[in-house]
Order: sequence, then C-alpha cells, then structure tokens
Amino acid sequence: MVRRLVVSVCALTTVWSTLVAAPNQVLADPVGAPGISDAQSAPDEATAREIATTFGHPVIIDADTSETTQASAQPDGSMQLTESTVPVRVQQDGAWVRLDNSLRPAVDGTLQPAAPAVPVQFSAGGSTPLARIQAPSGQWLSETWQSGPLPIPQVDGSSVTYPEVYPGVDLKLTATSTGMSEVLVVKSAEAAANPALASVGFGVDDGSMTTSTEPGGTAIARSSDGTDQLASTTATWWDSSSPGASAAGPGGLGLPVPIAHTSTSDEITVDAASVASTPNATYPVYVDPSWTGGRVAWAFVDSAYPTTAYWKDSGATDSYQHVGHISAGQSDDGNAHTTRSYWQLDTSALNSKYIKSASFNTTETYSFSCTAREVDLYYAHSVTPSSTWHDQPGLITKLDSHNVVAHGYNSNCGPAAVGFDATAGVQAAAAGNADTVTLALVAKDEADEYGWKKFDSVASMIVTYENYPQVPAGRAVTPCWAQCAEPTITRLQNPGVQAVSFINESNPPSLLYRYQVCSGWSSTAPGACQPFFTDTKAFGVTSAVAVPQQLASVGNYEYRAQACRADDTLVCSGWSGFYEFTVDALPPPTPAVASSDFDLTGQSRKGQELVQGSIQVSPNGSVDDYAYSYSPTAGSAAISSPDCPATYGDVIVSCAGAGGAPVSYSVLPTVPSSNRVVVYAYDKAGNVSASASYRYDVIAKLAGDASHAWFDHSAPVPGGSTPDAVGATTPISLGPVDGTHVRWSTATSAPAPPFSTDSYGALSFDGSGALSTSSSSIPVATLDPTHSFTLAVWLLPANPNLGQYAAVSQESGNSAFFMQEKDSKWQFCLPRNLISAWGSDCATSTSNVDATDWSLLIGQWDAPNHTIRLYVSDQSTVTTSDHPYIATATSGSLVLGRMQYGGVQKNWWTGGIADPITYPFLLDAGQIDALSHVNLANCLSQGNCS
Repeated sequence: MVRRLVVSVCALTTVWSTLVAAPNQVLADPVGAPGISDAQSAPDEATAREIATTFGHPVIIDADTSETTQASAQPDGSMQLTESTVPVRVQQDGAWVRLDNSLRPAVDGTLQPAAPAVPVQFSAGGSTPLARIQAPSGQWLSETWQSGPLPIPQVDGSSVTYPEVYPGVDLKLTATSTGMSEVLVVKSAEAAANPALASVGFGVDDGSMTTSTEPGGTAIARSSDGTDQLASTTATWWDSSSPGASAAGPGGLGLPVPIAHTSTSDEITVDAASVASTPNATYPVYVDPSWTGGRVAWAFVDSAYPTTAYWKDSGATDSYQHVGHISAGQSDDGNAHTTRSYWQLDTSALNSKYIKSASFNTTETYSFSCTAREVDLYYAHSVTPSSTWHDQPGLITKLDSHNVVAHGYNSNCGPAAVGFDATAGVQAAAAGNADTVTLALVAKDEADEYGWKKFDSVASMIVTYENYPQVPAGRAVTPCWAQCAEPTITRLQNPGVQAVSFINESNPPSLLYRYQVCSGWSSTAPGACQPFFTDTKAFGVTSAVAVPQQLASVGNYEYRAQACRADDTLVCSGWSGFYEFTVDALPPPTPAVASSDFDLTGQSRKGQELVQGSIQVSPNGSVDDYAYSYSPTAGSAAISSPDCPATYGDVIVSCAGAGGAPVSYSVLPTVPSSNRVVVYAYDKAGNVSASASYRYDVIAKLAGDASHAWFDHSAPVPGGSTPDAVGATTPISLGPVDGTHVRWSTATSAPAPPFSTDSYGALSFDGSGALSTSSSSIPVATLDPTHSFTLAVWLLPANPNLGQYAAVSQESGNSAFFMQEKDSKWQFCLPRNLISAWGSDCATSTSNVDATDWSLLIGQWDAPNHTIRLYVSDQSTVTTSDHPYIATATSGSLVLGRMQYGGVQKNWWTGGIADPITYPFLLDAGQIDALSHVNLANCLSQGNCS
C-alpha cells in the first residue's frame, strides 16, 4: 500500500524503529566436558560453568546472547545476565559484533550502517527514495521525499544531513539502535515563514503491512499475520531555549510538546501552524514525528498531555526519560508537568530461574538543582506504545528508594550513573515466566519541583541467578506388593518415600530433599501434615527415606517432595504434586473354606483317590482379599511375588474373586485316607492371614486296579450269577450247588448280629454250599501265587467255635491260598505244597474273631520277601508269617465258601461273605487305610466298597 504523509509544520522529524522481540533462550542439557580448555565464551551454559569454575573468570554463554542480552557464568558457580534497553550488539557471519551505525556507501548506491541492529538505507541524493527500513518480518517500508530531488547529503558518523531542502531548513536522518530517525531543522524565523512548510509531504509505501491508530495517537504498522512491526507516536517539537537542545533532544528543562495530528489508513497529517507561530521560540526549532517499536523499550507519561504517548525515541534521536514535577513557571511550554518513566527489559532468559540479585542502572542526565531528592523504583505492569498518563501502567511493588544526589544541573553536579535494587521485581517476572519486566521511576514527592529529573533512556540491568532444581519426579512408596502404582498400598507403618530431581548444570551441587507427609487425601479428606524431613543426595540420584514417624496401622496418606540446592537452600524447586498411598498393616481374616466334594471335618470319607473334586475359598468378612494360596501340605505363608495365578512347588496361588466371589481349587487326591488343605489369604499390601488348615479323607481308588470284584447288590435269584465289576466276562456263579445253601439277602438294612440269612447285600452260607468262577462256558478267575497279590473280603461268622472254616480260596489239589477262621482266630495261609509233608504257613490274628460285627480281612502275599500279612479291619492289627517256599502257579477257580486239600473239598463256611476283591499287587499303606475305613452299610448297599 502506498501512503502519503503530509505535515504542515515549520520543521519535521521522523524516526523509524522495528518492534524486535529478543528470542526465548532455551538452556542446553547438562553435558560433561572432560579436558575442557580455557575460553572467554562457550556455546552453552554447562560448558561455560565448567570453564568459569575451573579457570576462575566469567565466561559468556553464546546460546543466551542476544542483541540486548548477555549471560555469563561466574567463577563462584552463579550466573549473571546483563540486559540493555537498546541493542548493543548484532550478529554478523555467525558471530556477535559490537553495534556500529556509522554510515558507508553500499553497492546499490545507498548509504547503509556498518553493523546495524535494524537494517536501513539512506538516499545518496537525487530522486531516489529518501529511506528504507526493514521490519522484523523481513518486509521493507519505503519513504520518499515529496519536495523535489534531494541534495547531496553530508555524512557524519551515523547521520546524514540534506542541506537546504527548503531555504533555511535541513533534513537530518540518523541510523539508531532501534531503526532510524528523521528531523527537519528549521534554522530561523524567516525559514519558518516559508509557505511551502505548511504542507511537507512524505510518501510512504509499507508494502503488505497495514497501519491503524491506537489510543494515545500511536499508529501501529502490522504485518499480514497481525504482528506489530512499527510504531509511530504523536509528533513532537521543541526549540533551542534549554541548554543542550539539539536535533538529539530538547536538553535541560526542555520538553517535547505534542502536535495536534490526524491519522487515517492512508496518511498521517500533522498541523504545526501553532508551532510555527509560537511566540518567543528560540531557533533552530526541531519537529519529530517518530516511528519506534520493540519489546525492549522505554516510555514516559506526562500529566500536561494526558492522552499523548511518549514511546521510545518519540522526543529525539537520543531521548530522555522524565521523572517528577515541574511548575508552569519553570517549563518552556508554560504548563505544569508531572511525569513518570518506564523501562521494559527482556527477561525471557531468566524464566524459571532463581534470581539472587538484580540491579537496574541508568544515568541521571539533568536535575532541577543540585539538591538531592528521593526517587523510587517500582515493579510495574507492562508499558506499551499506547501508554499515556490517563492509561499508564499500574505500579505493583515498590522495589527500592534512593535519595538521589542531583546530577546534570551544572558542572558541580554533572551527569552520573544511578543504580537501584530491582531483585524482587525480576524475581516476580522470572517466577511468572513473563518474558519481560517493566520498571518505573517515580519521584517520592510528585509536587516538589526540586525532584524534577531526566534520565538516559539507555539503561541496563545486571542479574545474578541460579538454576532451580527440577520439580521432583520418580515418586514411589516402598515396600509395596500387589499395588505399587498410585495410590500405593504398603504394609509398613513407617514406609519409604522417594523422589529424584535434576539441575541443568555440568557440575551441579548436591540436592537437599524435603518431604511432607499428610494424613488423608487432598481429593477426599485431607488431614494434618507431618513436619518436613530431609535427605541429601547427588543430583539425579533417587532420594529414598523412611517416614520417621509411626503412621496408623490402617489409613490413607499422601506425600510431596521438594528439592533444594545444598549450596543454597533458598533455591528450591516447586513442590511436586501429592502422591497418595494407603497404610494397611493388619492381616486379613482367615479365609472361609468349603467343599461339596470333600468332607473337611475329617469325620467321614466323601472323596475318592484320583477322582477330581473342588474346594472353594472365599473372604471371611474381608473386603480386601487379593489372592489365596492353596497347598496339600503345610504350604507357604509368604509367597515370593503377588503374581496370580502362580505355582510354587505344591503351593497354588489364585487371584481373589471379583466382589468376594469364591475361588475354586480343583483337587485330585493322590493319597487315600487323610489329606490336607492349607489355605492363606493375602491382601494388596502383602499381609498374610492365619492359615485355614483342614484334613479330609478319601477312599482309595481300588476297583479300577483290582483284578476281580463281585456282587452287584441287586439280589439276583438263586441259581443266577453276579458280574465281575472289573470284567463282566468272569462272573461268579451260584452253581454247582442248587442255591438253597447259598443265597442273596433281600433285606434293605443290616440286621443286628449274630448274622442271619437276612443280612442285606451279602451272601449267606449254611456250611453246605459254595460259589465258584469255574464253568464250562466262562473263563476262570484266578490269581498267580508266584507273584505278590492282595485279597480283601468282608466276613461275619455265624457261630464261631473251635474248628476250621474257609471263606475264600483258590482251587488246586491243595488250595493255593485260603482265608479262614480257625479256633476263633483269623488266618491267611499259603500251603507248603508237596515238597514235604502237608502243611501251611499262616498269618494269624492276635485277637479273637468278633462274632458280633463284620470284619474286613486283607491278606497279602509278598512274594519277593516270602512274607504273608494279615490285616484285620485296620493296619493296627497286622500280623505276618514267613513262607520260605516258592508258591506254585495254578489255574484253578476262585472259590467262596470252602477250601480244598488233597483234591477233597472241605472246611465249609457258615456265615456271611461280602464284596471279595482281588488285586494282582500289594496295596500300599494308604490304600489299606482307605479300605479299613469304608462304612460297611455304604459298601454293601451302594456298592462303594472300592
């Protein structure tokens, strides 16, 4: 867009300046620097620190250097930052060089500064554009002289003067640290009377930028993305009545006076007729409508012109800041003035740093007298190009006061540097990551004209700072078991808490950790907090300490941690968030154990060996059962991890059921008789309950391993047969007798002894009959006496007396074995065969036969050891007999009710016989015990003998 600037004044000045924002500085990660060399600067903070502490001198940090900022590592380990209100260095060819605005001819024929902070180009005369200035966006804004060709300029350092652009009027352009200024110097009243000065025009082409007018009369040029690029405050003028007045500023008591102006989107017009006609004006007169900008800036506000913005360079090339009060009689415009000055400095490199000290330094250039007056430094809200007396930044905190000795009034009290303590303000800006800090100078007594002062707008701030430790991370509570994530559950009443922090330095100090432990949870019911306790560790090393006080056995708690530099315990990180945990030091109740497959009272036998069953485990009023361990032995009360399901030897660990649902353990008993259940409950803290220990019995699983087992208990008719429970191809027959001497009982319950023919589920023998597996049409059931075997049978003699009655035998010339009653004793015998005279070896019971109840007789032939054993009802009455002979194999039938000797059938049985079972091996102790505890009624009526 091309715009035209028309100024009706006797003299005109224009200043261009960019709104440059210093970049945020990002600290490099800590790095080691073995064998580091001495240097005056280093690429990053860590290296600079190492050089500074090793070689004992400050080291500049290249990464934290900008046009206005320079940070350095100090030999004592601290950091120092120097911030200027104007650019003092620029970057050329990858290196920082001192700012140099001295002008020299360029290849394109323009005059350009050697090393500017803001690139500008000035005309070398003729009809070329008057000046060009580059905005931060890279766009160029051009300005043309509208009053004919320009004369050949006179170059003086950073300035060029185009003489006599009008009679008696020079145009002076100056390259500044913030851009450029332009001043029309009207040298006499006659020159001011030239009608041509009523309309002096500057053509402005701002390219794709647009300009709008803000409150206070400030015009802002913005790029297409809305970013501020250039700022132009109200044009001002001053004359030469005050000592030191020049194109650089009004000097002495002089003040820049605003000119009434209008601004549209196309042009800015300044009506300076009142300036030209001002009586008693001292020539030369200077007029300066300025363009300036930047985050690092300065401004003052003036009560005499309460809607005028005095943004940096608005009064001159080398402007001043005004502080205090001057009466109407003393001011050169006849108005009373009360002024305050603001400086805005870049503190982005200090964000999240600990500020140890900060000093603000400027130069007092003028005072009303040599009498000292107090000046106060304030931390203020941000100043902007639109700040005016009516819209001035608020004062936040008073930082420092100096009874400043007046400087600049005369040679007795000339200009001098003045310093203020700005620590608290910079601390607040750094803590809030504000990127800038605004400082204000205000006269203590704003009605006292002896407090009127001017300060150089070029000021600096020197800051000493350190890095904060990072907010601690790595929080955890130990020990923990099943729940280690937050909220952790621990079983200790003085658990361990931990945290870890870092410092972004190459040789950081150790860290002092502070902890705070509070009862309750902040999210629910926070309670009292315990005192801090500390633990010193090297940075990056986890600090782990035990809570020193005993916490309640059950309760919710939380802790937080803070890390401080051990070399300066005032430099601490922020507090971490609270970490929640629960203390549970109480064991859970003994779990409830139940089973529908096993009788856990141990009083009867419901289960069967090698037959799957289940046991259910559930909470016994507990609400935090986590897992259960089951074992058929003593088990373990402390499993090694909370993993579930898991197995540790014979210990099986299962997770607790959701909502207290029972957990089922599948059990396969491997040992008959007495088995064991041992169960523990574990909660999430790893506490272990007392054991739930039960014993239960199972019946040996014998039928499937027997060679033969008869009786179907369905009371077949006499003359029939009953199948073999192991193999139906070998039934036992009621022949060859007619069945009248051996018959099935039809009773439904067992009668009281002595035995009668109505005994249920059994066979009744009257001493004249027998049963045999021998038949012409079916296989013969046999045992092989050359190998070990076991015979079990229930017997109840009818009328025990002296004599010999065989109940079970195997056919042979002499029975291969026989179970009998003889002389009121039980015997299990094997014959000596025919090697010598007839005889047999028998295991004989030590007690008499009980004629009032059934007895379980278990006979065993241990062939390898040549031993006969007899068990009567249980293992406590076992008797043995040696049988040194080798038994002879036979193919004879198994017979119930008699034996055979010399081919003669004899010793016929009188009484009851039930459930004969044969095994072609020796039963072990558990199987014998199981058989010994079978309930006869259950055995005979339900067929559960095996």
